[in-house]
Amino acid sequence: MELALKLAALPREKEERETWDGVLEEIREVTRQLACNEAWFCQETDEDLIDACIFENCALWARYRFLLRQARQKNLQASPF
Repeated sequence: MELALKLAALPREKEERETWDGVLEEIREVTRQLACNEAWFCQETDEDLIDACIFENCALWARYRFLLRQARQKNLQASPF
């Protein structure tokens, strides 16, 4: 019986680890996209494309805040490097 309980707990731990990795990877991707967006904004000269950069930046920051909130709710922590 004890062995069955341990085996039943394994997929949950693996699932939690995959969730942690997924959220962390998404945060990394959004920060990369924010850096690219900033570089694009600094080089853009067309007014319409500058507006597009600004709107994309706002959307990326909203996604970043959402992911951080998810990470906090799940008590996820990672080293900065």
